[in-house]
Parts: sequence; structure tokens; C-alpha cells
Amino acid sequence: QNNPELEFYCLSDSVAGVTHLAEHFESMSLARPLNVLLEWGKAGWRSGVTTIEQARGVLNTVQKHRHHLRFCGFEGYEGLAGVAENAEAEIKSIRAYLEQFIAMTDAVADLTKDYHDPLIFSIGGSSYLDLVKESIHCLANRFQIVIRSGSYVAHDHGHYQEKQAEAQQRAK
Repeated sequence: QNNPELEFYCLSDSVAGVTHLAEHFESMSLARPLNVLLEWGKAGWRSGVTTIEQARGVLNTVQKHRHHLRFCGFEGYEGLAGVAENAEAEIKSIRAYLEQFIAMTDAVADLTKDYHDPLIFSIGGSSYLDLVKESIHCLANRFQIVIRSGSYVAHDHGHYQEKQAEAQQRAK
């Protein structure tokens, strides 16, 4: 509030979370609404909506609270998409996650058509940037694409070095 140039975005993946945010911000005198990104996940992961119905519920709730919350786009984290079985199964899982994420944005497009700013489509993880690039090229005309690094808390360069080598092998 004291810094009008500060842009802050939060992730939301539940109607309860959005309702809590809205109730909290109603009690404050904010100059502008809080920016919200809808987080896409996968069943069994730490967070994110996992169905189109859940996504629609979150979006509808954000829209009910437009004075306090501003829907800005979609976010996902492909870094957890891997499976331990084998490399082929891992790639298949990641591609399926990305396809489902993109399909969800299509399925809820009717709820986002009134937004004039380009919505954000953000994906992070760094482990599979080649697969992310391959999947999202079709979104550039609909969204502002933001690709984030998956490494922010831990120094896990060994993991990313291994994943980069795998991506280089896939490119051959």
C-alpha cells in the first residue's frame, strides 16, 4: 500500500483460500486489489487445483471479490511432474501435465474473456524446460508467458545439471 509501484502476485488453489484472502483484504483499506494467479497442480502434489471444476470454482470466487482480488492468470510447477519408474514414463507424465494445464486454460476461457490485460501463463521448475517450450509455444498469442526457475531455496545444481544433460540428449 505504501509503495504503489510494488507488484505482488499470490497463488490460489481453493475456494476457501480465495475466500480467506478476500475477507482479510475487505478489512483493510487497500488502494488496489491483490493480484491472484490460479495454480494448476496434479492429484497427490503439494498444491494446485487438479480439475476443471475446481479451477472454475476458484475463478468464480475471485470474480465475486473483484474489489479486493484481481485475477491475473495461471501458474504451474512442472518440476514435480517426474516419476521414478523410468525416463520414458517421466517424459510422458510431464507432457500429460503440461497438456492438462493448457487444456484447463481453454476450458475456463469463458470466465476470463472479460479481462483486457494479457493474462499471465507462468510455469516453473527448470527440470524440463525443453518440454515446457515445446508445449507452450501455442500460447504466446493468448498470454504473457513467464517461465520461472524452480530453484530458489536450495542449492540443487546437481539435479539441474542432470536434467539439462537429459534435455540435450532428447534434442539429438
